[in-house]
Amino acid sequence: MKPTLYLPVFFACCTALAQAPALPDEEDVPEVEEEWDFTTGRGLDAASRERLDMLVPEGRAHEGLRYPIYGAAQDGKAPPLESQFESKKLTRLDATHLEFHDAIVSFFGDSRYPDIATRMVTLVDAIYDFQHDILFSSSPVQILERGMIVRGGSVLHDRVSGITVFSGGLELYFNEPDAP
Repeated sequence: MKPTLYLPVFFACCTALAQAPALPDEEDVPEVEEEWDFTTGRGLDAASRERLDMLVPEGRAHEGLRYPIYGAAQDGKAPPLESQFESKKLTRLDATHLEFHDAIVSFFGDSRYPDIATRMVTLVDAIYDFQHDILFSSSPVQILERGMIVRGGSVLHDRVSGITVFSGGLELYFNEPDAP
């Protein structure tokens, strides 16, 4: 666009804004009260809480934990592995918190290579609040995916909303498309 054409476009925009209806005053707008419940869909159900209480009582630690999660079986085949959680040490801190040391969460999603993880999350130290479904760590965190690597100094992940917040020197590296 030539420089001389900017001025007519600017005046056209100003005219359109001037002809737009005025915004209502704050007194004219009714207050909208949103009833959004932060606790909806959070926490463990009663049966899962009972099982967790039996397996990991408060103050108790376990070493060498590996917990696979399988999907639904299809066409008479064995159910596919969806994810696997591994931790060198797991400690139940209190009624609602678990602490992990040297944990790795692997996600499997490629039907061509069902035994190869498509995403791996490495946590040095982390705490999981299972009452609110929030995972947080102030130690280094690394996410390995086929196309990228993400490293952060700390993380806060809300499982219900899917929001993840990294802090402390976030690094993002992209791999070549053909690289494994």
